Amino acid sequence: MRTLLAAVVASALAAPAAHAAFPYTYDGSPPPDLSGKERWMYAATPEPGNLTVNASPFELGGVRGAHVVDEGDAPTAWQTTTGRPDVLIAVHDSGIRWDDRGAMRNLRRKTHLNAGELPRPRHDRAVALEDGADCARYRDADDANGDGVFNVVDFACDGRVERDGAARRVHGNGIDDLLDPQDVLIAFTDGRDDDRNGYADDVVGWDFLDDDNDPYDDVAYGHGTGEAQDSTAEAADGQDGVGTCPDCMVLHVRVGDSFIADSNRFAQGVLYSTDNGAAVVQEALGTLNNSRFARRAVEYAYAHGVTVIASAADEAAQHHNWPSSLPHVVVVNSVTKYDDTFSPAPRSYLQFTGCTNFSSKIAVAIPSVSCSSDATGRASGMAGLVISAGRDAGLDLAPDEVRALLASGTVDGTPQADDVDFAVTEVGCEPVPVPGCTDPSANAVLGPNAAVVSPLATSRRYPAKEGHDQFYGYGRVNMAHAVGAARAGRIPPSVALLAPDWWSPVDPRAATAEVRASVATRGDAPYRCRVLVAPGSYPTQSDFREVPSPWCDGSERRGRFEGVVARLDVAALKARFPATAQGFDGSAPSTGRPNTEPYGFTVRIVADATAGGVPVRGEDRRNLFLHHDPDALDGFPRYLDGSAGGSGDVEASPLLADLDGDGRNELVVTGSDGVVHALRPDGREARGWPVRVDRLAVHRGAPAYRTVPAPRGAVLASPAAGDLDHDGDLEVVVADWEGKVYAFSSRGRRLWTREAVRAWSGRPLSPFVPERRGHRNRVQHGFLASPVLADLDRNDGGRLEVIAAGMDRHVYAFGDDGRRVPGFPVLVVDPAKVAKVDPRSHRVDFKDGIGEALNQGAIVDTPAVGDLAGDARPEIVVGTNEEYEASADGGFHAAPLNAAALAAVGQTGVLSFANSRLYAISPDGARRDRPFLPGWPVKVGKVFAELLPVVGEGVTGAPVIGVVDCPSGGRGPKVGVIPDGGPAMVLNPDGSSCLGEVGGKPVGMQSDVPSGNPLRADLLVLPAVGHPAFGDVGGQGTSFLAPTTGLLRALDLTVNEYQGGEDSSSAWDPATGQFRPGFPQKVNDLSFLTGMSVADLGGAPGEEAVGGTAHLDLSAFGAGGAPPGPRWPKLTYDWTVANPVVGEFGGRRVVIAATRAGMLHAFATGAGVCAPASWPRYHHDARNTGDARTPLPAPKGC
Repeated sequence: MRTLLAAVVASALAAPAAHAAFPYTYDGSPPPDLSGKERWMYAATPEPGNLTVNASPFELGGVRGAHVVDEGDAPTAWQTTTGRPDVLIAVHDSGIRWDDRGAMRNLRRKTHLNAGELPRPRHDRAVALEDGADCARYRDADDANGDGVFNVVDFACDGRVERDGAARRVHGNGIDDLLDPQDVLIAFTDGRDDDRNGYADDVVGWDFLDDDNDPYDDVAYGHGTGEAQDSTAEAADGQDGVGTCPDCMVLHVRVGDSFIADSNRFAQGVLYSTDNGAAVVQEALGTLNNSRFARRAVEYAYAHGVTVIASAADEAAQHHNWPSSLPHVVVVNSVTKYDDTFSPAPRSYLQFTGCTNFSSKIAVAIPSVSCSSDATGRASGMAGLVISAGRDAGLDLAPDEVRALLASGTVDGTPQADDVDFAVTEVGCEPVPVPGCTDPSANAVLGPNAAVVSPLATSRRYPAKEGHDQFYGYGRVNMAHAVGAARAGRIPPSVALLAPDWWSPVDPRAATAEVRASVATRGDAPYRCRVLVAPGSYPTQSDFREVPSPWCDGSERRGRFEGVVARLDVAALKARFPATAQGFDGSAPSTGRPNTEPYGFTVRIVADATAGGVPVRGEDRRNLFLHHDPDALDGFPRYLDGSAGGSGDVEASPLLADLDGDGRNELVVTGSDGVVHALRPDGREARGWPVRVDRLAVHRGAPAYRTVPAPRGAVLASPAAGDLDHDGDLEVVVADWEGKVYAFSSRGRRLWTREAVRAWSGRPLSPFVPERRGHRNRVQHGFLASPVLADLDRNDGGRLEVIAAGMDRHVYAFGDDGRRVPGFPVLVVDPAKVAKVDPRSHRVDFKDGIGEALNQGAIVDTPAVGDLAGDARPEIVVGTNEEYEASADGGFHAAPLNAAALAAVGQTGVLSFANSRLYAISPDGARRDRPFLPGWPVKVGKVFAELLPVVGEGVTGAPVIGVVDCPSGGRGPKVGVIPDGGPAMVLNPDGSSCLGEVGGKPVGMQSDVPSGNPLRADLLVLPAVGHPAFGDVGGQGTSFLAPTTGLLRALDLTVNEYQGGEDSSSAWDPATGQFRPGFPQKVNDLSFLTGMSVADLGGAPGEEAVGGTAHLDLSAFGAGGAPPGPRWPKLTYDWTVANPVVGEFGGRRVVIAATRAGMLHAFATGAGVCAPASWPRYHHDARNTGDARTPLPAPKGC
């Protein structure tokens, strides 16, 4: 086997021949295997006969697609290049399905092989493993068959490689009659790191989920395989489907079992891909978290010339997805072809794909289907085409240049992306909106351009604006422009805004705001640059005004500039805002869909130069907020790590606890950087804090780790605090994504660390022999659910046990000293569905005849722990990600009472019914072989099977316990539960419904929208992807609360354009099942993975429910749904996953919230520290019990 240097030399020598010969040469017409959807997505011509659209400049003359390839003489990208095999696209996703025949036909020859880990191919077989290959013509070279590229076919005559399963015995997963890259991987895996890149035997890529060299998609999710085909599928191979860059190669980098992944694993993949020659990182992910390590990885890729193409995400929403919200990535979303049923007119090819997201960070819209994920795949191949064209011209293009050529640049006066052709420039709106202007803070979907495009009266078309806008970025990509400019050397200047960070606040009380940027041109060509600013998150072009700059002042400049490019005059900026901004203090709420954002403003930098004999322009922009809330405590908002921006996240819900015994609370908060803080009100850490969890076992021999520090385990689970050993002092317990549980003393000393059983994580126990094996065993090694502290045994003087539900479908319990509690861990899966359990890996084999194999396996909800049986010992109530087809599971497990609309809609076939499971586990665990209480598990009905992987499977909302007086079951402890999408249920201790049954099915909470409610345009609302709570909202007694959404919102995910969907927060009377007066209440977005806390915030009598959403707002609702005052809701600038905490902090009652960008907010309230708080934080209390009966410590003096 050869060294990395030798491999690089061999690859470089092979590149020219490979470009000429492999595997496809464009002959002037589309290849025959271009699929139907690809024909219009790649087209450069209008649809014949579509006269109205074809005549409209607003429809770009009816041109259907991205100018990639088409019949006839229309300019297309493939007339210039179809890519190069030395352009490597690294797909970061769920891995590759070696067992998918169609995918392998498209990708096996396209899969990059690392020559540094492989011997030179032999040709010692008489009969080749590849149809049509002649072993007599093979030669002693890497390119053994002489086709100009090094790939799997070069091993077709190598006797060391076995293709068929019988010859491989139990190893491998490929198709017996098809030679695939895994066959080569198996043959030459020897445990040595021959190329010394830090990864032993990384022949085809790497699996960062299981940390091995086989990125096989063992759960058959297929998303990563589809992504690879979208960008790099081979052309003219007889298999349907062609990638946008059919001559680029693909590197398979597995970072999760789906597109829901850990940002630290994504980051490891980015570093690996950068070090191993990738030109493009393709990521259609929605990571669970946002670590500083991920930012550093993207910055490392950017510094090394790697372009990152990122998905806007797929929730038909405005929220800031991660990792696409990181700087230096090119964010894409999707436009698509009209739908005959829901939008028969106009027959537009610029319809906004229903499920795709939008925001001020969108760079370019990509003709595609299947949401932003498909757009990401196509765009990554398009980036490969641009880079290939540049290399053909002798240029290695930088990421900002690729972005400019795809989206933000202008060449010879023409924008690179196809923008809407307005006949006249849109009228500006400052400082006072005038007739004909587009208010930058207006709700665009409800404006004058918002045409109805559907039979539904609520449907509207997302409107475009001249220049950049939130829906289409700089416009629809034009690949003929992009590759033509690259090949001709017409490269716009590189422009990058560096600070402030995206969506950061600028204090309106400040005198100036500093803006940092970099500007450069190729060959140090002269350029002129300017800094422009406009009020509004989505301002019109004419609203921008130039501001003073020490460098970008319009003068001719040479050389690269990086530094402070402007100091904005805040007073001058304030004067330019419409009066609706008022005092920039939150009085004008940032609500609506899309969000109105009255405090948003945009900074833009443009640089003009000449390249290739024509004028060129590069630009970049950032959306910021001019805002300060007068209720904010001194020193807030602040980033978790104390930085000025670029912090890691806060996914874990913070808690307030008196760690040092002085009668005042510290704020215990942590995130994906693995640092646990205990902050005092002045921002200082408590004595002994912060503390840290363990570092990841990364591949420290890799080049990237010479400059990028290894990360620590991400803490997504909320910390818990309680007196574990009953000595009068609190301990803090955290659990991380690496499968570890940690206990720390009140002074920050680590007491113990325990880990989940690695053998149960689903990773292979023998090389190339998968343990997960399909959809029903989607387990991992880690904790997303929060640890719970409770006295399970009641026999040791009040010492507390630590209960933790793992991603490996087990519930663990540890004693106060870290020792495992007898009877635990408990495997949590419905025994009625199980055929057998593997004794070593605990892989579950399911019975036949239980319906389609739906995705399931993990536990992501935090258990509720409380006494249900009345014996003074607490039971453990936990849901799982289990899903079973309702038709094969006794039918949908919910009665139609309180849900007439749901029953009616269900008959249309729009919904996909399934049942999940909720368990009540004995405090003895499995000690008596019967871990579950009689009557349990309970079926939990849901209306969207397989809504989302991991966080949208089964029961994802943490169940809760509260005391309710029920018509069926009387007064006593009840369990509240919601699935990821379906009716809310309140259950008796025996698992029956608090509201009784109809036809043998449990009655749930009301889902029909009450008459007169503002959401009445929707038929029904259902709990969705959040957490429930019990609390006394508005002094009406115990309410059951949950985040909700409507049927129209679900329709938005499947139908083009905007269908009128809304999201909401709901409160029910659990004794009747009916909505409380004034509920549901509208909110900005889904309350994704978060929920409401309940406490008195002042203002109106009674307590308020307070919670965040996935986009900008922290809302609070009291009696009748009223907010606690005129300065509610609060603007948070980003997505909130952590539940807010309400309590004493600095001698006053405050609300503390945190965002996925790592920003902490602390707001004073009008309530006293002794005011009531029935559910003041995530899962009720600092011990995370989820039981409303758990006593809460009284603040000092109360």
